[in-house]
Amino acid sequence: MNKKLKVAVVILLVLIVGVASVFYIVSTKIDPEVIKAKTIEALEDALPGADASIGNISYSLGFAVDLNVSKLELVDKKSKKKLFSVEQVMVDIPILSILSNGGTVDVKVVAPELVYEKLKDGSNNWEKVLPAPKPVKKEENVGKAKDKEEKGSIEIPSFIEQSKIDIKISNLKLNYLVPGAKQTDILVNKILLKNLNLKKTTAFEVVSSVQYGLEEEKTVNANIQLVGEVSLNKLIKSGAVDMNMMLNVENISLSWLDIKVPNLKNVMRFSLTSSKEVSGELRTEAGNLFNLETDFHLNNTYTDINISNLSLTAYLANLAKLAPSEAVEGINFDSSKLNLKGSTKINLENEVFNPSLAFSMDRPIELSVSGKNISTIVDGRFEGEDLFFKVKNELFSGVATIDARTKLNPLKLPDSLSSYPQIKSKLLITNLKLEKPFIQKLLYTPSVEEEKKVEDTQQAAGTPSVEVESAPIEFPPFVVQLEGKHIFIENQEMNIAGQIIGKNQEVKTPKFKLTYGSGVVLIDSKTKLKTSKDITSSFTINMNKMELKGLNAFLPPILSEVRGRYEGKVTGELKKSKELKYDISTNIKAFDGELKNLNLASFIMPLLEKIPLIKDKADPEKLKISDRFDKLSLDARATQDYVFLKKFVFNGNKDNMILNAQGKVGMEESKSSRVTAELIVKSIVDDVQKITGQKDLPLLLEGNGFAMLPKVKYTTDKVTERATKTELTKQKKKINKKLKKETKKLEDELKNKAKDLLKGFKL
Repeated sequence: MNKKLKVAVVILLVLIVGVASVFYIVSTKIDPEVIKAKTIEALEDALPGADASIGNISYSLGFAVDLNVSKLELVDKKSKKKLFSVEQVMVDIPILSILSNGGTVDVKVVAPELVYEKLKDGSNNWEKVLPAPKPVKKEENVGKAKDKEEKGSIEIPSFIEQSKIDIKISNLKLNYLVPGAKQTDILVNKILLKNLNLKKTTAFEVVSSVQYGLEEEKTVNANIQLVGEVSLNKLIKSGAVDMNMMLNVENISLSWLDIKVPNLKNVMRFSLTSSKEVSGELRTEAGNLFNLETDFHLNNTYTDINISNLSLTAYLANLAKLAPSEAVEGINFDSSKLNLKGSTKINLENEVFNPSLAFSMDRPIELSVSGKNISTIVDGRFEGEDLFFKVKNELFSGVATIDARTKLNPLKLPDSLSSYPQIKSKLLITNLKLEKPFIQKLLYTPSVEEEKKVEDTQQAAGTPSVEVESAPIEFPPFVVQLEGKHIFIENQEMNIAGQIIGKNQEVKTPKFKLTYGSGVVLIDSKTKLKTSKDITSSFTINMNKMELKGLNAFLPPILSEVRGRYEGKVTGELKKSKELKYDISTNIKAFDGELKNLNLASFIMPLLEKIPLIKDKADPEKLKISDRFDKLSLDARATQDYVFLKKFVFNGNKDNMILNAQGKVGMEESKSSRVTAELIVKSIVDDVQKITGQKDLPLLLEGNGFAMLPKVKYTTDKVTERATKTELTKQKKKINKKLKKETKKLEDELKNKAKDLLKGFKL
């Protein structure tokens, strides 16, 4: 270790006693103003870029020397900014006691202030006032001198070795300034060095208030107490340091967060060898949040760090109290703890991070979802640069397990999330039993928070909207291999197989397969996530004999009772910029199903009852109109503005009703809707055809958005027109028939007359 560090305390003691002895001998010959001038000169020689000033120096002599220095200040010569100041320094030196058998020097420093400012060029304000380093002429001689310095012993005068110093510094203020950041103020209320000596350990205590500025509007406040002991004789003789200390951090507050941060209690044993290697033990308690124990070792360049016997226990329930309430609502942590054990080797110079860590929860946490409990437990390990973790969820009588792995080096983190190593994971879901009421409640029953959000949105309607800045969307590349087996919905088994792949702001699900009963659904999708205001997605869904008996649980409540076997194709594109736009095409067929809850009879029956020529035939018992169908066809296209029905054909059960519709439906109340249809009701088809000459009844639904009503006048006019034409046709047929009959009768009469006239006539 450098000689300057070794002899720091010796110089202090020799200087104090030596100066005091001089004062004792020449006190009657030296003017205090001369001492003041010489002190200022010495300070300015040591700091050429600074101006020094002293308010007053006084002393008194007797069996002890009392030295008093007031209002000492150092400022930068150029900027005139303060570097250091002290209100008062008082030194009491018992000369005779020290010279006889060792005494105690009492030093009191009142209200010192130190300013440290980091400059834009990377230097600091103190570097500007220090003397320029002298050039080294002969490297070889310097090396030899250094060896001599390291090996040379330091002779300590016996009266100095027996002496002690008590130092008390009160109200020390440290100002730390960084360009672009808020000033950090550290107020050290008290620094005590008790029995500073060269034979036994020296006790010390530091009491401080800290106000640390992270940003302009973010400040950390805390009270700090540091208590410990250090052996200075070992430092002087061998350059080694042994130190035991306890650091308490209390009343911690974070200006930007409304949370209560627990007190920190740290106990550390610290050893510094003569070769500058550091080792020790650390024990930390953060209230009831976590406990940490570890051993550590640093090489003499502080680039190799070895952390061993690491043991961390975190109490999850107490940590959760620091999080926003909405983030942990419904989670029961109980007495669950997260344990981390192992060791880590770090090389800062080569950016090597080599951990051997294992982490696990001692018991699961429980999450309540719509009245159902999900039990979750996590464990994993971190070996070298390989991070493995496993999440096991027990839910709905089944298990969902995530096994994931990736590579990670905290010392070489990429600049963006998209450049991180790929996360490979497998999600296995088995033996789940899902009930329809639960699925409907989960998907379509708003939570209290969602209802409040809607209410707040309604209250804010009419106020100017604030443009939200578009934020880039980034995520690390990942692959999720998804497999679901023995998943039961409404007692029908469903299996899932596929991949979810994410990379470069794109998420894909190629050939995602879902089987339910004898049906199959294949999903192929691609989503591009550039920013929060630039999202595009395309998808293709192919269905083959897909039974909706149980899967209808995932549809909106009005469609939750839709049944049948469906097959066909759905394709679409979605784009979100300032608003959501989409274009979805559907071409599907369904068999042996039911559009329950649509209640087709509720608008067909009132219509039939208002048609004059038909109403007498419209007996509900006779018509038997229901929502069941033998076959259904849908060819449609949906955008954010309209649903265009190219063809909608509903063949009711046993063809009791056939509905064929086409038209467009507005997606908003402000957009007009118009749908025309032809309705054939089996039980009255003969009557309708007899009256109108056609089997179907023409329908027209008009309105705004989905609020459409049947136009009775349209139907009655069409029916009347058809009936009139049919009646005219009937009358024409009757007349023609009568004419034909009369014509034939006349012809017969003429023939008979001709026969009579020619009777008996012979040629």
